[in-house]
Amino acid sequence: MKRNEHVNIRKVAKLAGVSTATVSRSINQPQMVSPETRARVIDAINKTGYVAKKTPRDKKHHSSLLLFIFDEADYRFYEEMFYGFDAILGEQDAAVLYCPISPDDNRADAQLFSLLNNDIAGIIFALRDFHFDFVTQCRKRHIPIVFARKYSYSESAYPRCYTDFEVGSYRMTKYLLSLNHRKINLMVEKASLQFVESFCAGWRRAYFENGIDFSDDWIVHTINDMEGGYRKALEIFQTGEKPDAFFCASNEMAFGILRAARHSGIAVPKELSITGFTDSPIAKLAEPPLTTLEQPIRQLGAVLIRTLLDLIHSKSYAQFPHQEIVLQPHLCVRGSSGEHKNTT
Repeated sequence: MKRNEHVNIRKVAKLAGVSTATVSRSINQPQMVSPETRARVIDAINKTGYVAKKTPRDKKHHSSLLLFIFDEADYRFYEEMFYGFDAILGEQDAAVLYCPISPDDNRADAQLFSLLNNDIAGIIFALRDFHFDFVTQCRKRHIPIVFARKYSYSESAYPRCYTDFEVGSYRMTKYLLSLNHRKINLMVEKASLQFVESFCAGWRRAYFENGIDFSDDWIVHTINDMEGGYRKALEIFQTGEKPDAFFCASNEMAFGILRAARHSGIAVPKELSITGFTDSPIAKLAEPPLTTLEQPIRQLGAVLIRTLLDLIHSKSYAQFPHQEIVLQPHLCVRGSSGEHKNTT
């Protein structure tokens, strides 16, 4: 096939039925794209004769390589964000390199510091842990960095754009309390990470503001997947200490509890309400459909990229000006939650 330098990436994306970010990943990071999707992209490239753009480096300007650094386990959560990146980048001479990082601390450090071997224009940092040494190195090298989480180490130094997990947890717990649920088990990961603490803080605040007694023993920890939610829920049901409701820090755990409830003959939502945290198409297809919180992930992606590009273009990134943009999650009420009838 004769190559056509006048065909741009948007035409390839349209023909393949994907975003331009997916075309870029198919070329540069094929391991992050399903074989079926990559096959469609390659077919579109062959049909259009697309040639990936290679721009000569001007040493007076910064590289156009942007890094998005996140935990491997959060890939599904951030997948929608890639479309937000694409909406802002468009035809700009910039590309995002997606960098999933291992949960193993030693491997994570090695992966992070190896990234500094690239000519980096800027970084969006979304890891659950702060990684102080890596961030310090970025600052020493005057690499612009924007955080996609609220870190206690960065109260005044770095731009931050994130969704407020604490507010989301508060709103969901307040909603469940309004349905006369009193014992609400909060299911979170087996970790003492800051975002886990944010869930706990929002949950506690809802109880405090409503003047309702609660116990931290109602916070239960498990592995953040469907199997973890299933096994922990069965364990609780077998003790005879069934709560009025479960609020889960991920939909995967909530799906596991739905399965455990069916296995145990517990009617949802008549005998037990179950809620998740991140809205997704599969949440609507659950039986019953899962009540959850809609996270503005695509909007967050656009805000993060815009903030990083503004920081790069301002030429003042060495000062790391403080900026904080907080997006709020919204309640999506569906069939997995209902009013508790047997209050005492």
